[in-house]
Amino acid sequence: LRHVAGKTTRQVIALRAPRALGTRWTATTNAPWLRCEPASGSTADIVQGVRVGPVASLQEQRFHRGAVTFRTDQGYTRTVLVDARVCPENEVTVVVEAESAAIGGAFQKVADSTASKGFFIHAPGASEQAEGVGHRQSQPGTLTFTFEIPEDGVYYLMGRCMILGPRAFALDHDSFHFAIDSGDKICWDLWTLPRDRWAWSQARARTKGHSLNPLPLKAGTHTLVIHSREPLTRIDRVAITNDPHGPPPRD
Repeated sequence: LRHVAGKTTRQVIALRAPRALGTRWTATTNAPWLRCEPASGSTADIVQGVRVGPVASLQEQRFHRGAVTFRTDQGYTRTVLVDARVCPENEVTVVVEAESAAIGGAFQKVADSTASKGFFIHAPGASEQAEGVGHRQSQPGTLTFTFEIPEDGVYYLMGRCMILGPRAFALDHDSFHFAIDSGDKICWDLWTLPRDRWAWSQARARTKGHSLNPLPLKAGTHTLVIHSREPLTRIDRVAITNDPHGPPPRD
């Protein structure tokens, strides 16, 4: 189910509870946010339609998984899983090609048939490791994007990126930094990505649980700067969205 906070979202499912299995059935949900309407009824030798879905007050924007168990008075049961994705009322996603940014420093624009629009941005390695730095270093580079959003809200950064394998190699070649509107640089780790192919990565905090990095933004024009960090990391497309748990932009 795709659910907008404050709205009523329901899916009709077909319940088969014939009289041979009892006289009545009841529905029990395993989560306080989930409802079944009606919650009970008489058995019948026909298909009955029941409506399941989240309460209108469910607001946390993420995937929610629950279950409804139907049980007759003779003990026969059937469980239905329910997935709900909570979305903002007005979805906003701004997608740009990495090579459309103002490219500074050592970042390289590389032609490649697997990249969107035929190009990606590559971070070359530094000639020498700086003293006291514990990770492999890229030569300094920046990608500067100017984008506009139509309404105030909490937004999130994601990118279509690639890290190179094998795994031991990827550990030193899988991150950028980014900054919004001249703010502090934030590390953007790509370690969850599959290796040697393009995939979308969401910028997550370097904390336990690796929660998403929320970006409270006002309506208007903003600047995103992606900085090089580790070498050989690649980026193809960038998106700013207020719906981080929706499907990524289509390639």
